[in-house]
Amino acid sequence: MAEKKDVTVYDLRQNLRGIKKSAGGDVVEFGSRQTNPEEGIFTNAQMQDYNLLAPPYDPFKLYRIVESSGTLGACIEVMVDNVDGFGHDLQYEGEKEDLKNPKVMQKKKSLNEFFKKVNETQSFTKLRKELRRDGETTGNAYMEIVRYKDDAIATLYRADTRYMRLQAKQKDEVEVTVNFTRNGKVKPTKIKRRFRRFAMITNTSIHDIRWFKEYGDPRKMCAITGKYEHELEGKEKIKEEASEIIHFKQGNDTYGIPKWVGMSSTVLGVRDADYVNYDLFGNQAIPPLAILVSGGRLTSESVQDLINIFQARKGVENFHKIAILEAAPADGDIDDIASQAKIDFKPLPQQDDILFGKYIDSSEKRIRAKFRIPALYLGRGEEFSRATSQNIKLITEEQCFRPERNDFDEIINFTLMTDLDAGDWHFRTTGPKLIEGAEAIDAIGKFARSGALSINKAIKVMNRVLDLDMPMYDQPWADYPAAIVLDLAKQGTLKDIQEIAQINTNDVGEARETITNQIQTLKSTEGYENLAEDLETIKLQMEEIYDMMVRGE
Repeated sequence: MAEKKDVTVYDLRQNLRGIKKSAGGDVVEFGSRQTNPEEGIFTNAQMQDYNLLAPPYDPFKLYRIVESSGTLGACIEVMVDNVDGFGHDLQYEGEKEDLKNPKVMQKKKSLNEFFKKVNETQSFTKLRKELRRDGETTGNAYMEIVRYKDDAIATLYRADTRYMRLQAKQKDEVEVTVNFTRNGKVKPTKIKRRFRRFAMITNTSIHDIRWFKEYGDPRKMCAITGKYEHELEGKEKIKEEASEIIHFKQGNDTYGIPKWVGMSSTVLGVRDADYVNYDLFGNQAIPPLAILVSGGRLTSESVQDLINIFQARKGVENFHKIAILEAAPADGDIDDIASQAKIDFKPLPQQDDILFGKYIDSSEKRIRAKFRIPALYLGRGEEFSRATSQNIKLITEEQCFRPERNDFDEIINFTLMTDLDAGDWHFRTTGPKLIEGAEAIDAIGKFARSGALSINKAIKVMNRVLDLDMPMYDQPWADYPAAIVLDLAKQGTLKDIQEIAQINTNDVGEARETITNQIQTLKSTEGYENLAEDLETIKLQMEEIYDMMVRGE
């Protein structure tokens, strides 16, 4: 077996780097300015010549640690799926009446088209999941923004965090105009900012570097040389204009630091403990039982058997093998009963359970604590009741996932949405459904009876909870409380009610029969008595409508 080298926290630092190889590819117009970099490292000379800053932890090492740790990798995937995996929505924060304006709705449509396909192969949801995985693994994630010639955003890409390096902030300040909303009015304000360049290594064999500028930098820059337009000399030209980078990071340092890095020794310890348990199966050499012969001496064949057992018989296939030892009498005739050897069976100590079990369990809890993720999200829900599981989901959503979504949404609203001229449309990441269908129906029934729920609001809630696509009504009465709508319909004073007038009597009758059958089923099901009562109320209201329609009222 090869000698195993100890790994310390210091090994994570920049001085240890890895080298791998990957294939290259082509760059298309308005596509990424990246050239599919080969895995490698920046040389010390490059770092000094280009004034690049070294990250505190080597991204390659961080990725390899995550790949070798079951618990750490699972925690990161939980963050990826629960923070970014449920998509997004666009919320209008202007006047409600403006939603009837075709231009406002056309803007929403164009925004949805953009986020549906941000590059040739990805939606924005898929892209941000990759960014989240980078950010949780290395503490840094980079999104590349490519523009058309008219400066409109064309495409978005992920820039591989392992190959990106930051240049120190430039001394010269650049004046930019930022719009601030104050007292209900938009005020363009000129401020001065110091920007930085970003460098990506693209070919370690020839030390090729591709340059990017920081998002919001109005100056034109060459992606090949890293020079700004005003820095070009003689006949130099911008061969390829540099795209922009938005840097997502954990923490407030120049480079982000992953939240789990303080547990790196624990992560490595669990990995080593797992390896010891694995190695046990491949190198187990102690037989479970020995047959001892006393009153004599071992034969040469028995001695050789012992040597074979302890040196060669390793592995799973040799578990429970028995060592048979033969002996001859030390003195006297072999037929002499007094001098015959005695045989004894001796059990040998065995490892009958996992090694370091308590240490592994304790370490996994500590790793999860750094992410604030309960065991339920790692597939260990058999020890929780349904009520407990629901409470765990609510608390984790509130304390862990939702704050991460809010931070991401703020960055997108301050950058991409402003650049896309979104107006009063705001980007909002959606989360999971925290209530089930039966609970939603129960809540809707109570809201409806109290007069606090309109028909359109009920449709919106049911679409989200039950994953439906029911259209909402565009007439004023649909936004009134449902109880008031029914009362006005009874009195015949409800205006703009063409949809209700066109409802077929048979359809209402069939719906009434369906609800009746559901009520009978729920009454016989334990725990659904309250829901049955709510449906009973809805049934009575439908019967009133049915009777009115039959009478022609």
